[in-house]
Amino acid sequence: MGSLDALYSELGRLHERILDRRIKAFVRDDEAASRLAEMPGIGFVTASAIVASVGNARDF
Repeated sequence: MGSLDALYSELGRLHERILDRRIKAFVRDDEAASRLAEMPGIGFVTASAIVASVGNARDF
């Protein structure tokens, strides 16, 4: 079972890398997320989470 556990762990790491790349691509292509990501202390994950949560900020 040790090798199966190792494969499962590797699959989890690969999945995480894929998600990181997809989020980075979203931030790169989305103007609001790109602007947020340029701010000190806000990375690509936080920027994408803010945009996903807020949506269109002009609605406020």
